[in-house]
Amino acid sequence: MADWDAETLDTVYASMRDDISSTKLRFPASKVAAIIGLHEYGDPVEDFLEFLYQDLDDLLALDASVLHMEVTTKDAELDALIRKSGADAALNTLLQWTTDTRTTAKVNHALGLSDNAKSVIDKACKKNKLTTAEAKTLHQGLASKVWQSVGKRNESLAIQLYENQHGFVPIYPPSLSLCIYSYMFCSVRVHSTNDKLYYLYFPHPIQAKALTTGDLPSCGCRQAIALEHFIERVEVDKMTSSASVGEGGSQHRTGQHFSICGMIDGVADVLSINDVDDTWSTELILVEVKNRMRQFRHPVPLYDVIQMAVYMKMLGVRQGDMVQCIHQGPTTSIHVTRISFDKYPLTSTAVPCSCTPTDLWVSLVVPRMYTYASVIYAFRSHDSRRRAFVQASPRDQRTLLREALPFL
Repeated sequence: MADWDAETLDTVYASMRDDISSTKLRFPASKVAAIIGLHEYGDPVEDFLEFLYQDLDDLLALDASVLHMEVTTKDAELDALIRKSGADAALNTLLQWTTDTRTTAKVNHALGLSDNAKSVIDKACKKNKLTTAEAKTLHQGLASKVWQSVGKRNESLAIQLYENQHGFVPIYPPSLSLCIYSYMFCSVRVHSTNDKLYYLYFPHPIQAKALTTGDLPSCGCRQAIALEHFIERVEVDKMTSSASVGEGGSQHRTGQHFSICGMIDGVADVLSINDVDDTWSTELILVEVKNRMRQFRHPVPLYDVIQMAVYMKMLGVRQGDMVQCIHQGPTTSIHVTRISFDKYPLTSTAVPCSCTPTDLWVSLVVPRMYTYASVIYAFRSHDSRRRAFVQASPRDQRTLLREALPFL
């Protein structure tokens, strides 16, 4: 910090205060499980740093200048490591493959590409062109891009198989005769929603308190239930509403504390039969595709269930189908799991509490999101604390983060 005198530095930071305080967090739906400590593959420190400086490029640049650190991106780091490896041609060919999502991708072919990349990277490591840590970072980065490409390439294929296997359902009350049943079918079709962005806007507790009669309950579960009434659901057409969408895909809402955004694979109308009087109706459900690289996950990982729960909240529905797909060799297989707010694990109570009824959403997901957001805002407003965290060693960063957010 030798290049900055204390008075000048304080003045520059003070000039940013309004922008910092007005910049609200925007969590991708895919990150919710990670920020509440329920993602087995999450990197808590990396995620925290990402959200700490989200939409605050000037603050990031200033902190980096003060700490004599270089600001980079994952893609820039990946490109630099590829050049350093001396295997530009082979690795850039793989990168080019990941950007072309016009055709489907067989899992065994994608895994072969990833294995070939690892072999090339290992050779570069043996030639001392890359350190062991750099080789690991490079391979993980390329493997992640391969996995993401497979997911994008095979999404339509998975939905087509889902429609083929679940495309005809009986639409008659069970009391009707079998001969009538044989002729009464309707087609179930998945309606793509990839042209829309979905948002959940969570209110500041003070705003919610002002709109309620009496104080908010002290219990976290009851607070979450009370806040639920003030969560705003918004869908935005990506093409026609781009002008109203702020940088990074965020829309501004007065009084919001934070938001969750996401894109949903599709929705479908399915048959719902009343167990009491045998009447039937159709019910809108979420359809979410997860392309797997090796095998189906059963039961569905909790982090995927939480992502489904977020999407269901965005749509205002109670159920969804998780469609796991493996496109391998000459065959393609799917495995469908119904996820419901009325079934385990979403009905489980994650914390000891006397509140009844309660569930995973109100007992854990919502309270932890509010806690996480509050800690981010505290770090943003405290310059020395923020810089101390940024320049700490990875081990110390993990320690500091767990002190602030014990559930991570």
